[in-house]
Amino acid sequence: MFRSISTAVISEAYITSSREPDGSKFTNDSKSTLEGTILDVNSYTGLSSKSSSHRRGQIRKRRSNSAPNRPFSDTIVTPKVDEISKNYSGRPLHEILHTECRQSLLSTGMKQLNLSGFVNLVFVILVAMNFRLVINNFRKYGLLMEIPKGFTQMYEDWPLLRCTLKTHIAILFAWAIERYIAPLSTKPLTVPMAVLQCLNIVIVLLYPYLTVTTHKTEPSLSALMLITSVLWALKMFSFHHVCYDFRKSVWDGDDLMQVCKIRKEAKIASKYPYCITLKEFYRFIIMPTVCFQFYYPMTSRINWVTFIKQFLQFIFFLTVVKILADQYIVVAVTNTFTMDEFRSANFSTVACHIIDRMLLLSVPILYCWLMMFVVIFHFWCNMLAEITRFGDRRFYGDWWNASCFGEYWRKWNLPIHQFLIRHISKPLHNLGLPRGLVNIIVFVISAALHEYLISVPLGLGWTGYVFWAMIAQIPLLLITEMDMIKKNKTLGNVLFWCVFCFTGQPLGVLLYWYLWGVKHGSFV
Repeated sequence: MFRSISTAVISEAYITSSREPDGSKFTNDSKSTLEGTILDVNSYTGLSSKSSSHRRGQIRKRRSNSAPNRPFSDTIVTPKVDEISKNYSGRPLHEILHTECRQSLLSTGMKQLNLSGFVNLVFVILVAMNFRLVINNFRKYGLLMEIPKGFTQMYEDWPLLRCTLKTHIAILFAWAIERYIAPLSTKPLTVPMAVLQCLNIVIVLLYPYLTVTTHKTEPSLSALMLITSVLWALKMFSFHHVCYDFRKSVWDGDDLMQVCKIRKEAKIASKYPYCITLKEFYRFIIMPTVCFQFYYPMTSRINWVTFIKQFLQFIFFLTVVKILADQYIVVAVTNTFTMDEFRSANFSTVACHIIDRMLLLSVPILYCWLMMFVVIFHFWCNMLAEITRFGDRRFYGDWWNASCFGEYWRKWNLPIHQFLIRHISKPLHNLGLPRGLVNIIVFVISAALHEYLISVPLGLGWTGYVFWAMIAQIPLLLITEMDMIKKNKTLGNVLFWCVFCFTGQPLGVLLYWYLWGVKHGSFV
């Protein structure tokens, strides 16, 4: 009994004496001291011979050696229960700033670096510089944009519209050949059928050519007519080629599921020739693709809001291109051949003058080319896709990231590239021709089409400049395919843009403008 009473008394005394000044509970050191004292008291209570004064002396001795009187350096820092959630923000000791090894943001070793702010800065500078050029141009020349003459211009270009309407007869004849004439033959292809198909395609190409060369029409509209006729001829060739391939598969006993690879394509093709309706054939003629298929991915409906939006953007960009051409390109090119430097007998003076004018023309020509690319391959193709519910709307790749010219030619015009690969390159390769020779043949065909679509609308005949300029790109293609440039894509992309912007297009514009001016007596 005496032991329990003594323990309770001493515990109460230590609890009271070990409290902090603010009234908080005793610390861990005080608690350990108390536990040791209680054990000592328990040991002493069994000795009845000890006096109470001796016990009080021992208690005072323990209290004098408790934690609050120890040196600061010997104290173990243990957070109090109430101080664990305390906010130490704003104290220098708490704000540890340098905790790891890091590199500067602009160091070469940085893999993730956001430079969008610099991109915005470049855009702002570009807008400011071009706005200054616009102001200077209007102050110097005023508004030079020519508004179309309306009905007068339409009357002068009436032969082009008449040619477009008559060409539809050949389109109808191409459909009739595959719908009614070809199924009568027991063979995939006969000589009379091949003659009819080739003659029909030649008419589609020849009649617009004769119309443009025999009538004085607007060069831009003439080029549009020739481009349309070439596209229709390629579509008809693809149409006949696919239908022939189906007849050959039936003749050889091939499995359509393995040939077509897509069940829907094989299912529709098995109904040939009844699956070829005039409505579906004209849908293919209007679709923004050159490759014929029995089945296309289609959207569920026409989104007229999207169509109207793209049409308005189409008109806006065409207007901007017209303003740039009249205000900058026409003025710069005309002044190039009227300056005294061009008539100088010193070759170096003329060469420096031409280089200076090429650099001057490079920016507006680049703007016009980029906007015309957007007008044709984005707005116009998407408008045709929307009106025909054509689902595959990948009309171009990321050609602006091209690290070589081969990549550019493969990506900038996917409909034509897909046609050349599907109907020319792979069939020739299957015949046993080496791949290098096949690529040269495809490139020659592309160069001839470019020469035809540029020289003929200008009334210059066959000049050969565009053709040989494209043929000269074959060594450039091989150079840009080198491992040194392939590994450094940035170098290849910079080389591509330099050749594309500052040499090819400005020089071509100057050359053909000069030839066109000489023919019409503008430069005497």
